[in-house]
Amino acid sequence: ALDAHRTVVEKNQQTVMKDIFTKSGLFFFFQSTCQFCHEESQILQFMQNYYSVDILPISMDGRPLHNGLFQDFNIPNAQII
Repeated sequence: ALDAHRTVVEKNQQTVMKDIFTKSGLFFFFQSTCQFCHEESQILQFMQNYYSVDILPISMDGRPLHNGLFQDFNIPNAQII
């Protein structure tokens, strides 16, 4: 019974997340030298693939992440902000 409950909860979570991300997206502010940013980018890449979430990557130092993710990044300017 507990496994069945977990399955239902996971399915409902997936449904809610997919619904949210059809209506909104995420900003990802990062710096090329930030280790936490590299780790976070892997999680965001999974979310992008799994939930089809739109992610706007913004490089705070104008350089790409060293792990190769989110290479189509933006640089902060008045149009983004």
